Amino acid sequence: MTMAAQHLSARDVERLLADRSPDVRIDTLEKVFEELESGGLSPREAEIAQGILERFALDVEERVREALARQIAQSPLLTRELAETLANDLAEIALPVLRHAEVLDDRFLVRVIEQKDAAKQIAISQRRRISEVVAEALVDSANVKAIVTLLRNEGAEIAEATLNKALTRYGDLPPVSEAIAERPLLPMPVVERLLHLVSEELREGLAERHRISPVVLRQLVGRAREAATLPLLKPVAGRAHDLSLFVGHLLTSNRLTASLMFRGLCAGELAFFLEAVAARCRIGSEAARQLVLEGGALGLRRIFEQARLPIALLPPFQSALAVIRACRFDDEELDPGEAEDARRELQIAVLARVFEDCSDTEEPQVDELLMQLFDQTPAAAMDEAMDRAGMPFAPV
Repeated sequence: MTMAAQHLSARDVERLLADRSPDVRIDTLEKVFEELESGGLSPREAEIAQGILERFALDVEERVREALARQIAQSPLLTRELAETLANDLAEIALPVLRHAEVLDDRFLVRVIEQKDAAKQIAISQRRRISEVVAEALVDSANVKAIVTLLRNEGAEIAEATLNKALTRYGDLPPVSEAIAERPLLPMPVVERLLHLVSEELREGLAERHRISPVVLRQLVGRAREAATLPLLKPVAGRAHDLSLFVGHLLTSNRLTASLMFRGLCAGELAFFLEAVAARCRIGSEAARQLVLEGGALGLRRIFEQARLPIALLPPFQSALAVIRACRFDDEELDPGEAEDARRELQIAVLARVFEDCSDTEEPQVDELLMQLFDQTPAAAMDEAMDRAGMPFAPV
């Protein structure tokens, strides 16, 4: 005889809940659930049966609550209130609900992620559909396993800013960079950043999927490599011998390019720029310093000619150096703390002057140089520089 035929009553409910045997309560739970799903209960019986399930969600026995969560996680019988109760329970109980329950909204899921339960974060990263808001919260969680699972989830909507955040924080970890590379649709700026992080096989796959020609691919790889080179200057910038060796390595490997030198100049890495000039012009460090800081426009042109740098790129270099000369910036004369603050202020001032002077250029090489600079400069510094330059939007 089914539960429906017995006509569930309040007395039945009290009797069922009074039984202290977990096995009996789990068996009762399954029967009640089957009756509800069958649709054969009257409205009053269905209300009583739903009340039984809600009471089981508060059962003192973990086994009973876990059985309920497994049974109801993907059922249309699951209400938002019941789902939230189960999701806030122990991880073993919450996982099927967090993974499957569609009645849980983004705000609730973000709150669960912020509770820093690693297992719950991973369960959420496995959901069939994930919004951009939840995806960002998962990346902010610092749970690498959850982040990789999210990135491999084709049902996850991940904003470009969130992909960039994942790359910035965890791009050096192959599981993260590979998971991003294998996503079907990627913004081109993200593709460019990935190219120097992934294996040659994945790089070729990215190029083919996004229709990047071999020539452009080489350019993008070089651009990404240059962006990754600048942070390497920090440990050696204050040691002349080490900096000289580093610049020499870049020169012999054909990586001491005009764009890398310009990036260094605009980042306030004056010592690097001076050493790069000395290496490319094959002159001493003091001669390079005099030419750069005291030689004016003629001195810079002489540098370009001797170093075999594109003459078309003179204007942005001139603008950057004009700011440096006016600021009398010399990081060798400052202590480390002062140098860092001065370098950031210099970077913003240089960027503002360069964009103010050169953003309306019709020279393709200058335009490309500025776009590379814009793509790889921290957003906060770029926004402040553009404000100073009176530019309301990014140069295009």
